[in-house]
Amino acid sequence: MLSELEAGTLSPEDHARLEELLGTSRQARREYFRYFELSAILHQEAGMEREEGVLPTLQSDWASRRMVQRSLMAAAAILILVAALMTLLKLRAPTPEAIALEATPGALWSVRSGSGEEESQGRGFEAGTVLVVSTGVVSAESAAGTQVLVQGPARVKVLGLRHFELEEGWLWVDAKADQESVRIEVGPYVVRDIGTRFGVRHVPDEGIEVHVFEGEVEVSNQKGERVSLLRPKRIAFRLDAESALVPIPLGSDPFPGIEDLLDAPASYRTVIRGQHPAAYWQLDESEPGPIRNVVSGEDHGTAEPDARMGQPGVRPADGFGGFNDKNLGVRLPGSSVRSLLRGMDGPNGVSLREGAASFWIRRDADMTQGEILWHAGETSSGGFGPELEMQAFLSADGRLGFFIENGRHDVLLKSPRSYADGDWHHVAVSWNSQQVSLYADGLLAAIDTLPRRDDSNVFRGIEVRFGKPGIVAHKDGGKPDLQSFHGWVDEVALWDRGLAPAEISAQFRAARPAVPAPD
Repeated sequence: MLSELEAGTLSPEDHARLEELLGTSRQARREYFRYFELSAILHQEAGMEREEGVLPTLQSDWASRRMVQRSLMAAAAILILVAALMTLLKLRAPTPEAIALEATPGALWSVRSGSGEEESQGRGFEAGTVLVVSTGVVSAESAAGTQVLVQGPARVKVLGLRHFELEEGWLWVDAKADQESVRIEVGPYVVRDIGTRFGVRHVPDEGIEVHVFEGEVEVSNQKGERVSLLRPKRIAFRLDAESALVPIPLGSDPFPGIEDLLDAPASYRTVIRGQHPAAYWQLDESEPGPIRNVVSGEDHGTAEPDARMGQPGVRPADGFGGFNDKNLGVRLPGSSVRSLLRGMDGPNGVSLREGAASFWIRRDADMTQGEILWHAGETSSGGFGPELEMQAFLSADGRLGFFIENGRHDVLLKSPRSYADGDWHHVAVSWNSQQVSLYADGLLAAIDTLPRRDDSNVFRGIEVRFGKPGIVAHKDGGKPDLQSFHGWVDEVALWDRGLAPAEISAQFRAARPAVPAPD
């Protein structure tokens, strides 16, 4: 139809159909502009090359010369016509609709104009905007079938519907159904998919990560020179400024189940799932034995025989309406090595380099000794020994603490108040090479911002547990031993990355909706 329009042979009926199509279809308008832009360029180049004598000229009879003159006049007329039509269509055609966005329950996000002046959670994905996600996952799907997930905390500039600049955080892409590539500018690199499902993470000043699940991903520099072609493996890669490929654990694919999560009502559990944990144990089992990691459905921990399953967990009656009134938890009597939850690691284990954990505890006020809560590390330590380890604990006076040691810079954090009061409390710890943080009930309780060594030690299996210290209990420089935990635990979650303050705050807020008054 476009070629006939240009040639002047388009019938009135088809002309009317084309006008209707241009008024209703973004794809049609795109093809229209692309066709006439290319046609105009070709006519211009042809005219210039004729003037420069590059193309052969017709030197036959007068009629042939008239034909050339008419062709040049027609080209000029087409240029004027195309410019006029494009201006007219820009004025009259409806503004292309932005791709609508969906967010996981409890997500905090906004779409801003490129200048940063405009901010709205109701705007869609469109060129010239900036998507800022503080917590949760925001999803966008194009008409061609490409789905993009932005996992907070993240900041993404939308340069086009298939062209993004990832300033910080995670950007996941499923472009298998689309014939056109998605281009992601991230730091000094450009990442382009080749019919694939993949994820890119940008940690400013540390490098980028590329996680490929299907297809291929091309990584090039800003000059267009290929750095690497990545295919699905059991590992992912981190690239530094020198383009060195460093193997790292492969992240978990967020796309399976994302549609169900987007449709789910808001609750504590949907907020946790929306923050994409590596592992999450809701602890709803009624008997000791395997405990299910609901993220993968495959990796299990184990509740030892003395762990009392099926106990009341965090509930609305406790003031936490983000749970249901049948939620279950676990009571650990702290009496023996059989009173713990073990094997509480995710698919990639737990790394000293970076990660986070959150959980709920309840401890009566009769404490007389320090007790371990969550522990990851070598199994020979019973407190604050020289082994590589980290652990959240309660001191003898009920204060919440977190200890992490990596052979160079030990961190020991403690809360200013006691949490051994018989109530449920939300606890979160987060660590990376820049800082270590301890949170209680959604608020920062203690922080250390001294740089830590980039230690890649990873703990797995029995080395990651809840409720019991290492095998050998001993005193180290007068510091107290940590004994087994005597209390209740619920909702244990792990991440392969540090958590932002907004994410931890969102967890606690999600547990705190107002409880409806009884009828």
